Formats: sequence, C-alpha cells, structure tokens
Amino acid sequence: MARGASRVDVVGPLEPYRAGFEAVLADAGYAPLSAANQVRLMRHVSIWLEAYGLEAVDLAPAVVQEYLAFRRGDGYTCWLSLRGLTPLLTYLRVLGVAPESASSGLSGPLDVLLERYRRYLAGERGLVPATVRYYVADAKLFLRGWVDASGSRLDKLDAAGVTEFVVGECARRSVGSAKIMVTVLRSLLRFLLLDGVAPVDLSGVVPAVAGWRGSHLPKGMSPTKVQALLASCQSPRLAPGRPCQGVGERARLGQLRDAGRRDLAIVLLLVRLGLRAVEVARLRLDDLDWRRGEVVIWTIGARQGVVRQRAGAVLADNARSGEANGSECCPPGRGRGRERSPFASYGR
Repeated sequence: MARGASRVDVVGPLEPYRAGFEAVLADAGYAPLSAANQVRLMRHVSIWLEAYGLEAVDLAPAVVQEYLAFRRGDGYTCWLSLRGLTPLLTYLRVLGVAPESASSGLSGPLDVLLERYRRYLAGERGLVPATVRYYVADAKLFLRGWVDASGSRLDKLDAAGVTEFVVGECARRSVGSAKIMVTVLRSLLRFLLLDGVAPVDLSGVVPAVAGWRGSHLPKGMSPTKVQALLASCQSPRLAPGRPCQGVGERARLGQLRDAGRRDLAIVLLLVRLGLRAVEVARLRLDDLDWRRGEVVIWTIGARQGVVRQRAGAVLADNARSGEANGSECCPPGRGRGRERSPFASYGR
C-alpha cells in the first residue's frame, strides 16, 4: 500500500472502498504521490455524494458529469474530465457498485461476452486498464468469427479453428505482435472455459510463435555480386572507346586508380576476413605484420587474424601506391583512407 495514499482519510459513502482502491493502485504501479492524488479525488467524490444524499450506486454517467461540472465550478484545476475519474470508476464498476457507462454499447452477444471478459481481466487477473483494453481488442478479433447477432457458435470451437486464426494473424503481424496475440488468445480460451461458454480448455492448442534472435539480420551477398563489386574497384570506368584527354583528366584518372586500390583493400578485408566496417576503419599500418602475414583486429580488446595471400597483397599494393604518389605527409602508422591528402585511417 502506498504510504502517501494511506494518510488520506475518506469519509462518506465511498469510505468502505478506500482500502481496496489503494491496493489496486499499488498493484497497478502508481507512485505514492499519484496514488495519494487518486485517493484525494475519491475523498472529494465521496463528500460530494454525501452532500447531495447520493450513494456509490448512483454514479451513473449523468451524475458523473454533474460532479465534474461542480468540480470545475469550485475552482479546481486538475482531474476535471472523465479521464481523471477513470481509475476510480473502473474500480467501482468492477466491484459492481457503480453502474456501467452508457457508452459501453452492450447491444449484442459479442459485446456482452467481451464485457464479461473485461471484468474478468480487471477483477480476477488484476490487469491495468491499458492492458485490459489491448486484450479485449485482440479477443474481439477472434470472437467475431464465432459470435454474431444471431448467437454464439463457441460450443463448436475446436483446435482447427484456433490454429487457423493464429496462422492468419501471424501472416500480417510482426513477431512481437504475434507473440502478444497468442498470449491474449490463451487467456481468452481459459476464460471461455471458466465462463461455461466453451466445453473444453483449448488454450493448450494455441501454436507458439517462433522468433529466433538474429533472424532479422541481412543476408550475405552472392558470389556473383561480390566478384562484380571487386571488379568495379580495380579500374576506373570511362566511356567505352574514349581515350584520356588532357593532363587534368589523366591526373583525375590516377586519383581514381588510387581510390580503387583503397576500395579494393577495404572490400577484400570485409569479404575474406569477415571484418566489420568499424574494424576496418580502425586499422593502422602498425597492425599489419607483413612477415608473418597477420593483422591485429581491434574490437573491444585486441585479437589476431591471419591475412590471406590475396588480401595481404592488395594491402601492400595500397600502401606502396601511397609512397609512390609522395604521401610522405602520411601520419606514422596510418593507412591510406582518403582520396586526397592528408591521408588518414580507413574510413567508411
């Protein structure tokens, strides 16, 4: 029980329900101050009912609106709408003390059954109002196929009908939503047995939803696409049959070749060694042991992996091309990661 709420005295016709209301608020996870404010609102409603000679059973929708008008006229600045009274009214209606709202619209067998299920969730299972609404919404999707204005066919419900509904819903839901749906369906089927509507407990036949961790990861590239990607890095693309024209274009062509060497080295590290982009971006020349053919890969700590012949040769070619192009300004221990100086580590 919240300490703040226990200090609030409730007098009048709602006094017998204070302790239960406090327990419901605590189970619903209300903070002490929030619970105390709800009990203060309960106290104000109780005093108003007593002043007008009313009881809890008189809290019909019209009377509730009269109380809210009185509260607004009395200068209060909070809990002035029906939403603020929802926790208290829901609690009293679950107990059967306060009458149901006229907006509930219990116009047919389906609505009546859903209302009983709602009472079961809030009263027997102790679920919070938001969860109750979610459960009732999913339950309605299932029951619409078995209950209509002409009556109920739930006495003929079998495992095949349950499985068919689950398969159909899973096809249009995410894995997380489907898992919640089957949880709601098991709860509903247990209720239908307790309520005497269904002859047997079918909650055990509800299929489980498979959701493996990592199943959302992207698929790898096919060998054909990998080869095409590697080929695109090895030579710059010009218009077919057109020669280079001018010194500027030849210089640009040389820059494209340098960039291609760099890209080829990066792609081969990703493909051959299975490195992540961040691991390639952190590589330094000091991490490469040319004699032993090994490279140090920095992740959370450091681990060593063997550089295969093809990847090692491309890395060496990339490093030599930097020296040939006069990259003496390259910081010590750094690989060539940019198309133009200053050269830095490999980057994405």
